[in-house]
Amino acid sequence: MVFDSLFDILQSLFIPPNPSEPSENDCKLDLPPSLTSPSSPTSSSSSFFSSSTPSPLPSTLFDSSLPSLVNNSIIENAEKAFSQLFQSLKKHSSTETKLYCNIEQLYGGVIQIASFAHEYNFQQVNANGYWTFVRSCTKLANMLKDRLSDLSIHDDLELLTASYLRLLNHILNFREITKSGIVDENFNNLSVDEQKLADQQQLQQQQQQKVIPVSRDEVISITDEDGYHQSNVQGNEISTDNLTEPQNFNHQSSKPILPLFVPPSAYSVDILREASSSQSQLLRLFSSFGAFWFCKSMRIFFEVYIFAVAFFGELFPFSLKTLWSRDYRADLFTKWTQCPSTSYPFDIWEILDYKVVCKGLIPLLFLGKGIQTRNIEASPQNTFVYTRDGKDVVVNQPGGKVTPSVNEKPIKCRLIHKSNRDTSKGYLLFHVHGGGFIAHSPDSHENYLRQWAHDVPDMTIFSVGYTLKQKFPTALQEVLDAYLWVTSGSPDVAQAIGFQPKKIIFCGDSAGANLALSLLLTLNDLSNRDPSDQRLRLPDGIFSIYGAFLLSPLVGPSRVMGAIDPLLSPGVLLTCGGVYGNIVDDQVATEESISLPRWDPCDGVAENVKRLLLATYSLVISMSSNQTQPWFICDKSNFSKKLKTLADRTHTPYASPLTYQKFDSLSKIPMQILTSEFCPLLDESITMAKLWKGPVNLDVMEDLPHGFLNFTIVSPEARKGALLCSQRLKEMFE
Repeated sequence: MVFDSLFDILQSLFIPPNPSEPSENDCKLDLPPSLTSPSSPTSSSSSFFSSSTPSPLPSTLFDSSLPSLVNNSIIENAEKAFSQLFQSLKKHSSTETKLYCNIEQLYGGVIQIASFAHEYNFQQVNANGYWTFVRSCTKLANMLKDRLSDLSIHDDLELLTASYLRLLNHILNFREITKSGIVDENFNNLSVDEQKLADQQQLQQQQQQKVIPVSRDEVISITDEDGYHQSNVQGNEISTDNLTEPQNFNHQSSKPILPLFVPPSAYSVDILREASSSQSQLLRLFSSFGAFWFCKSMRIFFEVYIFAVAFFGELFPFSLKTLWSRDYRADLFTKWTQCPSTSYPFDIWEILDYKVVCKGLIPLLFLGKGIQTRNIEASPQNTFVYTRDGKDVVVNQPGGKVTPSVNEKPIKCRLIHKSNRDTSKGYLLFHVHGGGFIAHSPDSHENYLRQWAHDVPDMTIFSVGYTLKQKFPTALQEVLDAYLWVTSGSPDVAQAIGFQPKKIIFCGDSAGANLALSLLLTLNDLSNRDPSDQRLRLPDGIFSIYGAFLLSPLVGPSRVMGAIDPLLSPGVLLTCGGVYGNIVDDQVATEESISLPRWDPCDGVAENVKRLLLATYSLVISMSSNQTQPWFICDKSNFSKKLKTLADRTHTPYASPLTYQKFDSLSKIPMQILTSEFCPLLDESITMAKLWKGPVNLDVMEDLPHGFLNFTIVSPEARKGALLCSQRLKEMFE
């Protein structure tokens, strides 16, 4: 297949074959026939997980016969990896070295986290930021074992393990804070007693010093909250603070919901500042080791991505140095990911929007599969409009005072469907694309949207193209306008789409998941005011894919693990949040004309040369002048003030859906959530699954990054994720 050929080419260019590489490091997802063959019937043995009283909806909504994507062997794998690592250490390193000491402390931390991580699970799914740290340490141990024989990199290994110890310290602090109930399950308590927090940190440090020494040959038995034996873990020390009972501060449930986030405070400010300025640590990581925790295909992809960001982020001919110097390449990459502009490295993301890709390569890959696409425009409306701060929706009555809308132009949308679809069913997937509110379009997501249209042949995909780099709530208003046009019953809708929708499923990825869920919450609030308005009909379900459900600057385990993420670094997340939260108006204005030249063969040579000259000129001018720094590069006092402003502007359900207070009123709406274990937004998906009161199913993919659906062209594992999405959509529509 073309996909496999591309993967083989990339592998041969960037990572030579290594027969000795252990296969367990790769992503494992053995799909059943129902996924590999779209025409296969769905298994009748199915169920769904519910975070509240079981709903009267059919139990066949979600098929539980599909594989669990994060398995129960996390602890066993960690035990095996560290056991093998300690054996290698005895051969290649002294037990008195700093590296050996770091690994011992890291192993003790893994044991400590594994003893309580299950308390933060959703149902039986072993996935949250705490488990992510354990899994990442397991990958680290496997990598260290293979690299210990190279004595020249032991200093780099020491720095790398020291960086992991810093992450460990923060994660253990999160445990201390959250188990004491400072943040409730609805994120209402955004204030914190600084003295209480300081006392807790002091207590945590004291408890870390009081450890129980355990022989490495002694077995520690770890069980989950139901007494089910998970695994035997061996270690040399474990803290006594794991033995306390967590407080129950979810008063609406019989089981506690332990929060995965801590509120804005002096401590969280320090964490964010540290995570967005650890350039030297990332330099060592990406120059010597790469993104070793992902599956092989994604490791190859990120080698290419790191090179592209570095090469195009430097002026020619200086950029040529990136061809042979890994250190120089990593230095440029960390600079751009730690301190991004509002244009770069997001311009690299937008390569998927180039016509040669979305109008050439992608249609070619689906040639002969009967997929039809076309552009349509949805008309704006002025009846339901968000207030300027986005915290309420105003209903303009005829003849009354009119609140102007932030959107007055048609919304460009994309229609994707099979040529032989059955329009009588009226299946419509209302899709909102991701891209951090800064990049992408419906076109850039066609690599998997076309696959979905092929696998669910009676489904029509209506993908909304909202305006990018606009402050909240402009994009949300456009999404609302597009949906109200779809449900208006107008003959124009039937003519454009081919039918009047009978069953609608919302779907969004990343920032698009935020907009899709915010739209649902808006419709729920509006329909409660006027239940008779048919335009305000609620969808029949919602599918959220690695969603950004909390734009408030709270910190937690998975977000801190993002400090080593090559795609969603803290700098990238803060930039995206700053644009949407209207913190970076001046920066956007300064950098609007400074971006990567959009070279595209489909536009002709003359046009591309013109773009190259203009982009080079603007880049030279910007580098020789006082270019605006990212909004978060400032002293601690100003950084704290800006964080508070961002928290105030985004602490609304229409920007941060996790803060919604009326999930009970959505108990009949099923939700499907899909994410990945190494996604920095993982804890937001886990928390949403816990808070949702209707039927909910959570899938967590192993060894894949945030945004993996965009990489289906180069990653077999990502393609399996796209196939799983198709299966879930079948279940939701049928």
